[in-house]
Amino acid sequence: MMNNAQVNAQQQPQQPQQPQQRLSPNAQPYPYGYYQHPYANISANRQPINMQAPLAPNSPNSPIAPRSAQGARAAHRPSRKLLVIGGASALLVVVALSLVFASLGGGYNGRPGVLTFGPEEMISGVAYGEQLAQREQGYTKLAPLANAKVTCAGASATTDAHGAYSLRVLVASSYHCVVNGGADYQPISAQVKGHLFMPLTLDFTGASVGATPTCASQEDNFPCDSLALTPGSLHGVVTNTAGHIVANAQVRCWVDDAALVNSQQAAAMYTATTNATGAYTLKNLPPDHYACVGADAGNLSRVMTQPAQTATLNLTTCQGNCRGVTYHNGAVLHTMVAYLDFWLPAGKHYEADGLHISDVRYEQLIEQYFNDLEGTAFYNLLTQYWDAQGPVRNNVRLGGVTFDTTNYPHAGTILDPLGDGDVQSAAARAASQAHWNLNDQPAEVFVFTGYNIQECANTLQCSYNTYCAYHSITSSNMLYGYMPDTCGSSIQQSVQERVYPYNDPIADAMINVLSHEQFETVTDPDTRTASGWHKDQGEGEIGDLCAWKFGPTNAQGGTVTLAHGHSYIVQYEWSNAASGCVYQ
Repeated sequence: MMNNAQVNAQQQPQQPQQPQQRLSPNAQPYPYGYYQHPYANISANRQPINMQAPLAPNSPNSPIAPRSAQGARAAHRPSRKLLVIGGASALLVVVALSLVFASLGGGYNGRPGVLTFGPEEMISGVAYGEQLAQREQGYTKLAPLANAKVTCAGASATTDAHGAYSLRVLVASSYHCVVNGGADYQPISAQVKGHLFMPLTLDFTGASVGATPTCASQEDNFPCDSLALTPGSLHGVVTNTAGHIVANAQVRCWVDDAALVNSQQAAAMYTATTNATGAYTLKNLPPDHYACVGADAGNLSRVMTQPAQTATLNLTTCQGNCRGVTYHNGAVLHTMVAYLDFWLPAGKHYEADGLHISDVRYEQLIEQYFNDLEGTAFYNLLTQYWDAQGPVRNNVRLGGVTFDTTNYPHAGTILDPLGDGDVQSAAARAASQAHWNLNDQPAEVFVFTGYNIQECANTLQCSYNTYCAYHSITSSNMLYGYMPDTCGSSIQQSVQERVYPYNDPIADAMINVLSHEQFETVTDPDTRTASGWHKDQGEGEIGDLCAWKFGPTNAQGGTVTLAHGHSYIVQYEWSNAASGCVYQ
């Protein structure tokens, strides 16, 4: 197409003062001038060509020599080679101008099959995700997420080993970005405002770990959530001990990881109901350890779930005639804090010969036992028992110790024994004087009295003829245990070896009785309702079923070795999982 100057030149011929060059009808504008005929260099001192009267071929004023008609047409045809060179030059000019434009805030945005030119904004940042190993222990640990795909406004980039990415997008008022970390992670999206030619930082490093699916505007570079691990699922079948399916049974699974053991936090619970074929499915389970039970009966089973995977756990429930102890819908102590009240008036001792073995050593051995329990295989035996809030945890500690020198209100003899009310008063007095906060924690106060001090529940049931110790609960819901020092000879009759861990049969016997009552308090704390774990009709708790049954002693004279290498003579405890008396 000719420009206006060419059109005017044809409609109104002029007589220029200097020789002019005529454009071929097919000539196109060129960025650096006009495309010239190879023979159009007319000397400045020649006469102008009369556009109205063409010169004769042989005229002396003719600027060119005579040619054939074909040759004349060829002379005015543009060179194809020069056209190609010219087109390439034009493209180079456009690219050069685009680069200049990019330096001012624009640039090239390339997508497969499409070439788009325009101003760009750079978006960069870091993406973090949950670490699986820590999540399975109940802890949240974030780390850079490698090989995650970050997509913003159609442009994509992959994070490096440090979780970093960088991409360029056409300038817009806002951008929609998505981070995809693969099957193990839940994708997260962000809607962010543009910064108009200025680099934009968009980090996915927030500690909330995918709490919200969409991140709000990031004008102040506030980080979005990190990527959370994809939940898994659990399925299986519930049958009874005879192998028959159990329909409409409630399956309960509690989080049961290492972090929860050292916490007072309630365990998260997930439930499902079996269908007509006894099958159940639990969905959206975060990767973690779980403890599950079917129909609130049978043994507790444990399983671990993985991201985006389905685990299988078949459950067996016990319905009627269950061996061992059964659950009666009450509470257990998920963790335990023990408080010790050594009630020893002046002139009284814990040993038969108070001068031979010191009272202080006796008290220290009791304290040492409680400091050696937590995290051991022996105490872990209790984690098979549960209530509606989840299983017992391997968590027990010594909360405090008092030394009460108040005189006994009775002589403590068979004819004038202490009563249970005296024991309760001593426990309450110790808690008050020592400022123990018993209401905000699963605590028990153990009251110890001197050697051969008798206590009677009634005229027929006393410490000298019926029991060596007991655990109970007051009307104000304070858990307490009474540890009269009257059964020292019993352990000598039950254990054939005469080697004792601390060469102190009285202290060793007391620790054995103490472990019996302590384990029963954890599994059946409310003795008023007997709603914990025991034989049906309230016959026998887990300590009772194995009372005075001991395993072989080791070189130190103990039947179990607890923390810090300390051994103790303690009885077996009942295990439903093992269907017998065991130590772990």
